[in-house]
Amino acid sequence: MFKKSQIIQLFFDFHLIKSSKHIQEGGEVDEGCLIVQLYQNNGSWFFSLKLEGDLLMDSGQEHHGTDNVVLCCMDYRLRKAVAQWIDEHLGEADLLGKAGAAQSIIKAMSRETILDDIGIAINLHGATTLHIIDHIDCGAYGGSGKHADKEAEKEFHKGELACAKQIVLEKYPQLQVKTYVMDWPSFAVEEVEVEQICTIS
Repeated sequence: MFKKSQIIQLFFDFHLIKSSKHIQEGGEVDEGCLIVQLYQNNGSWFFSLKLEGDLLMDSGQEHHGTDNVVLCCMDYRLRKAVAQWIDEHLGEADLLGKAGAAQSIIKAMSRETILDDIGIAINLHGATTLHIIDHIDCGAYGGSGKHADKEAEKEFHKGELACAKQIVLEKYPQLQVKTYVMDWPSFAVEEVEVEQICTIS
């Protein structure tokens, strides 16, 4: 068990990143159960603390978490390939599937929903890296027929990924955002560097 002053000092000692409820001004803690993430030496831990009178009790329960959240297209053709890529490269990740992947962030009508989902991954699971995977022959963009060749299509997606990355970082500047293009039909995933600054409507 800890007194409020002790646990608040512990938070600062371990560099509190986020909590599901916030420490109020004056050192008070919200009533009920407090879920916190503590960070030290590139490791993350989740603990549940319950307020009882003037004391915070450690429930002894460690909560699950993952560093990664993946946004990919909802296309059923990619499901197994994306799952295999996560297993091989990330180990585990929260997975978001939305038509167009990057497009779902750029489009105003779907933007807030996706950003809210990313926020849940950050706040609930402690995600620190977002991986956005666009793919060749994406129906949400009109398919490969809209492009002169596959290289031109990949360059188009790099521009879309750049805009999506910019939008995400404006809301969640603490995130690392990585961008990829998945080939079709080989399912090969290539990480692509995007530097383009775009105008977002």
